Amino acid sequence: QQINVLEGHSSAITAVAMDDGMVVSGSGDTTIRLWDRKTGQQINIIEGHSSAVTAVAMDDAIIVSGSEDNTIRLWDRNTGQQINVLEGHSSAITAVAMDDGMVVSGSGDTTIRLWDR
Repeated sequence: QQINVLEGHSSAITAVAMDDGMVVSGSGDTTIRLWDRKTGQQINIIEGHSSAVTAVAMDDAIIVSGSEDNTIRLWDRNTGQQINVLEGHSSAITAVAMDDGMVVSGSGDTTIRLWDR
């Protein structure tokens, strides 16, 4: 049974993640959007990538995003402020994950890279 519909992006949704309270989405419109999971209300729009956002992950404090601009970006979950930009891939980012100390990214350049958070 469908619970809610979240609308706001202007291009295809290419990445989603969620936890108990929030949904985070990435899109071809280059934005990351945060949504209240219970109400469906949009909480924040995060901008900074220059191309489609293709991967997202989050924990209680940080959102990680990967993009067709070949970068991984870390964002403060509460404020939406950019914390760091990780550069090194030579092709679009296709996957991201993280734990308390590390970010891992996969790319069309056929590499997986591990980064200090």
